[in-house]
Amino acid sequence: MLKPKLPQQNEGFTLVEVLVAILITTIFVAVTMQSMVLAAVFKARARQFSEATTWIQEDLENVKSQATLQSTTLSNELDATPGSYEVTDTAIVVASANRFKFGDQLKIGTDSTNNVIQSIAPATSTITLNVALDTIQLPGVSVELIRSTRCTGTPTLSTGFGDYLNDNLPPVPSETNNSSNPNSGTKTILGKTYTVTRIPTVKDVAPYEVLELSYRVAPQGGGSAIATTNNEVIPDAAFQCP
Repeated sequence: MLKPKLPQQNEGFTLVEVLVAILITTIFVAVTMQSMVLAAVFKARARQFSEATTWIQEDLENVKSQATLQSTTLSNELDATPGSYEVTDTAIVVASANRFKFGDQLKIGTDSTNNVIQSIAPATSTITLNVALDTIQLPGVSVELIRSTRCTGTPTLSTGFGDYLNDNLPPVPSETNNSSNPNSGTKTILGKTYTVTRIPTVKDVAPYEVLELSYRVAPQGGGSAIATTNNEVIPDAAFQCP
C-alpha cells in the first residue's frame, strides 16, 4: 500500500522575498550611514563655528580693553617741581602710543592740579605739562583724562575718538607673526588653517566716536566663510565729553 505524501509546512523564503529583504536592509544601512556622516559633518561645522566665534570674541575683548582711553598709570615717580616741566622715561605709560593729545587736561594721582599737555613727543616718550605738581606722585597712581581735545571744536572722521581707536588697534590673535598686517591672523581649527580678517571703519556719523569692526573667518587660501560678524565699539573716554 502506498502512503500518501503529507504537505510540507516549512518550505522557506522564496527568492523574491530574500531579494526584497536584502534591498530593505541595504536601504536602511545606507540611510543610517548617511545620517551618521551628516551628523559628523554638522558636529564638525558647529565646532568650527564655535572656535571661530571665540577667536573673534577674543580680539573684540582686546579692542574693548584698548578702548579704555580715559586713564592709565604712572610708571615712575614724579617730583613736584616749579614751572612747566617734561615727563620723560615713559613716566606716563602709553605716552609714546599717543593716548593723549596736545591740549588734553590730565589729573595725576592725588594732585589737586589739573595739568594741560603742552606738547607730546612720542619718539622720546616725553610729555610737557603746563604746571608743576603740588605733591610728589608715586608709581602706580592713576593718570586720568579730565578733558580731551577730541571733544572740542568740530570732530571729523580723522580727529574723533573712533579714528584714535582705529589707529591704536591691537593685532588680532594669531598663531603666526602678523605684525606687518595686524588686521589679519591665522589659526588651526580641527587640523585646518583658517584666516581671520578684521575690517575697521570709523562710522561716518558725528561726533565720529564709533568704530565699526567687521570680521570674517575663512579657510586659508580661499573658500566660504565659517563665521562673520559686525560690531561697534565706542572708546570710554568719549562718554566724558560734555
